Amino acid sequence: MEPLENDNNYDSVEYQTILGNQLIGNPYSVSVMQQASINLYGHASGISVNKKYIRFRPMDEDQMDLLLNLDIELFDYPLNYDVIIEGDFYKDPNIGSNENPWFYTVVAPDFQPPAGIIYEWLADLYVPGQDLWLEEEAFRITGNPTTDTCNGVEYRIPPCQNPLDPNCDTTSTGGGGGNPINLRRPAGIITVWDSNIDQNVPVRRVRVVARRWFRIETVYTDDQGHFQCNQQFSNRVNIFVKFINNHLRASGLFGNSLLKALWPIKRGLGVFAGDLTRINHVFQRGDNPPRRIYRHWWAAQFMNAYLEFNEMAAGQLTGGLPTQKMKVVFTRLGLAGSSGVTTMSSQRLNAGMPSGEFFRFYLAEPLTSMGAFYYNLLLNGLLFRKIDMGFGYRTESVWASNRVKDLMYHELAHAAHFNKVGDNWWNDLVMAESFTIVANFGVNNPYGDGTDGPHSEIISVAESWAEHVAQVFCDIRYTGFPTFKFNQGITFSDGLPTGFTSHLNAMEEFDPSSNTDPHRWIPEGLFNDLFDARNEFNPITDAVNGYTNQQFFNAMDIDIRSMPQYRVRLLAENNNNQAAQVIALFGQYNY
Repeated sequence: MEPLENDNNYDSVEYQTILGNQLIGNPYSVSVMQQASINLYGHASGISVNKKYIRFRPMDEDQMDLLLNLDIELFDYPLNYDVIIEGDFYKDPNIGSNENPWFYTVVAPDFQPPAGIIYEWLADLYVPGQDLWLEEEAFRITGNPTTDTCNGVEYRIPPCQNPLDPNCDTTSTGGGGGNPINLRRPAGIITVWDSNIDQNVPVRRVRVVARRWFRIETVYTDDQGHFQCNQQFSNRVNIFVKFINNHLRASGLFGNSLLKALWPIKRGLGVFAGDLTRINHVFQRGDNPPRRIYRHWWAAQFMNAYLEFNEMAAGQLTGGLPTQKMKVVFTRLGLAGSSGVTTMSSQRLNAGMPSGEFFRFYLAEPLTSMGAFYYNLLLNGLLFRKIDMGFGYRTESVWASNRVKDLMYHELAHAAHFNKVGDNWWNDLVMAESFTIVANFGVNNPYGDGTDGPHSEIISVAESWAEHVAQVFCDIRYTGFPTFKFNQGITFSDGLPTGFTSHLNAMEEFDPSSNTDPHRWIPEGLFNDLFDARNEFNPITDAVNGYTNQQFFNAMDIDIRSMPQYRVRLLAENNNNQAAQVIALFGQYNY
């Protein structure tokens, strides 16, 4: 195996993809493959066009987004070259700095290019899915090497005197009948380090791409993190992880290119040869937040957080996430550093433009040339319209997994809330936070001090609910494992002071009068007080119990824009259950 990427590089440094040898001729052309088949088998039956090599030249972010939403693998370099270093970008020497680049892919013969996007058909291909000997013979005919070198070791596919012999094409994956595992089908396990559980956990439903020249296969990990390709590959196969699936696409703000900013974050695992069945990778946390390894660790955890959220939401009956693919961005450019924002812009017809201060705070602090580039793109709406959720991971110290999941579950709770209340409600929420950031002159960002009228009212509903869901889901995910939760200037641990996990302790001990919390007016502990059976007298008197998360979510209706409205609706939908106590409890939270 040869590594493709160094995770220890600093996040702000871009590296160029370096290409190696170019194919001599085209061994995957139909005519060459037919001749190879005649040489091996005495006939060319069944050898016809089964793939097409094509390139696209999108002119703007809408066309790039359209291409990324297709079920194809795009590359920013030509595929008739080997890759020495898989970097962040490829600079085509034949394209000027102000010209839009080409993007390359291999598609089925009946593929219809999207209307309006410039494209070129480059070649008709025959790419054998299993017959490595046919592929090797085609390489020999065209004068390409049939022996590959990986880390100085030469590899070639095993000799086969009679390619028609089924033993020459071992298709079994093992596990029954004594058949050997097919060492030519890339397989392995993708995991991520969980610092609270203190072990590697599977990365679920993440895309794994295998590529050797024009042979490309895309698979996804299962719930155990396993992946396995269906095609056979000979040596020097590139393996990538891309943080994308049918439900989400995680991108990173890096590089002065709007088109590339929309690309999914990827991690090149390496160039592999020999036994391809043990391609295992762990996304480690690392010990330095600015490094790439930290970004990849966040992205890997988010792939899991998305699925975990939907599963726990189904269990709590609190509403799932939108079915439309969510577009998520990870950035170290935000002024807030470690924060999250859920705009749902790509899914809203009524996506009003927030202020420049909003973009500075959450996504792009324009102190650097890169920050200024993305700040301007956000400000004119080109990039903002393509973002549903953003995470800032500019943390001063490495975070524990539960702290990262806390932030992620919070933002995913917003997305599920949007899924219920829709465009106009969510536009008002985004614009409310934009207003409070500006109106309070950067003090008590991003929510202000609670005195901004309807803006504060809608914020109090959305943020208190999202924070409650995040703590409940962290409690479910990490019960039995040590956690810490920071809130209102206090570090909560498991068991102290109330016997719950740190996340529920923080909700149970939430103090709406805390002088250390500028956002104490957002009633984060209210839902827990309505639910839990513990009668407390400090910091508030709680005489309510028995309400459920399902009932809470059901009352989050489209016309509910303040906590007093929410109190009325919650009681109305639940037969005025404990009405006097509920009203008293809301009153202690100043509602």
